[in-house]
Amino acid sequence: PRVNVNRFFKDKIFLKVENSNGCTDTVSTTFFVYPPLEHIYIENAFTPNNDQLNDVFKPLHFDGVSEYELVVFNRWGEILFKTNNPTEGWDGTYKGSQVQQDVYIYTITFKYSDGNRYSAKGNVTLIR
Repeated sequence: PRVNVNRFFKDKIFLKVENSNGCTDTVSTTFFVYPPLEHIYIENAFTPNNDQLNDVFKPLHFDGVSEYELVVFNRWGEILFKTNNPTEGWDGTYKGSQVQQDVYIYTITFKYSDGNRYSAKGNVTLIR
């Protein structure tokens, strides 16, 4: 099942203290709980046929990401697509022409809200 990773939980925490003389003080902070990384969904196939269903390859957009890069390669290591925009995906073209149905390699690197850098690599099947 897909998990909606565009959502995060936001709340405010309040701490109120009172000393033995009855003096009180309050402090508050806002915190965000982002989805765990294992729930970020990367499809393993897509169908760029302009039917508005699964026409581009990209991981689901998620909050808390910076320094993002997605690169798609062919089997010979040639870069077919590269972006630093997490909302942009590969449409199955290279230099304006459709590539053939095949299996392609991708790498994704990004910095997450926890301050750590992550990377993933895998295969995606383009189906025509």
